[in-house]
Amino acid sequence: MESPSADDSGVSFSPLVYNNKVVNYTLMVTFISFLQVLLLIRQMEHSSTQYGAAKVSILMIGQQAIMDAYLCFLHLTGVTLRESLFNAFATAAFSKFVVVSIFEKRYLLAIWEANRPLSHELSVFYSRYYGILLGGLLLIYEFHHYLKTIFLLMSSFWAVILLLQHYLGSRLFIPHQILPEKYCYCRRFDQDTRHAMDCVICMIAIDLSQGTNDCMVTPCDHFFHSGCLQRWMDIKLECPTCRRTLPPA
Repeated sequence: MESPSADDSGVSFSPLVYNNKVVNYTLMVTFISFLQVLLLIRQMEHSSTQYGAAKVSILMIGQQAIMDAYLCFLHLTGVTLRESLFNAFATAAFSKFVVVSIFEKRYLLAIWEANRPLSHELSVFYSRYYGILLGGLLLIYEFHHYLKTIFLLMSSFWAVILLLQHYLGSRLFIPHQILPEKYCYCRRFDQDTRHAMDCVICMIAIDLSQGTNDCMVTPCDHFFHSGCLQRWMDIKLECPTCRRTLPPA
């Protein structure tokens, strides 16, 4: 924290100008946090089902939550450095605290539960979250001379990662050798199964004689209409017949 009598270029300015800069900065941080909450709520509504949440990367959302937590801590540190900055930095810290504690952590928990429907070990989630948070704080303290570079890298790589995943696929950065095999719900089935059966979702007969265009097969060899099973999987990832866990398509 430098003296308020001059900026980085050495140009002097009055305390009034300095206070205006602080107020403008606080308004900018508060507005960005409010905008972030609105966009996050929209994303949470878009992936409100178990299947939708399971498709969201917990690493990316977790990285954003950790970075916002660091920004909250950073503004809290500014509160203790100068009394005149208390109201401004406390407001900025509170806005980031709301984003992290109320919205991002809740979204992380929803993604965690969607990927582990049969597990209730929330202690694992919290231990990993706070462990990474504290470990990152230690690294930032150790390399505090490169703080601007660290936050620039943490903030700017989203313009790159998301665009590449949008055009080249979400699994772009994972080697094909370690990728799990994707299950094909339109796989071929034995000829002796080509007889009339009912879809237990809509209770309408499935015509298997026309091929697999309107039929989806689960790993447990249960047949459903394609539209019926897709709508079902948007709500829960389990077989409507035997209740076994279904893999994402």
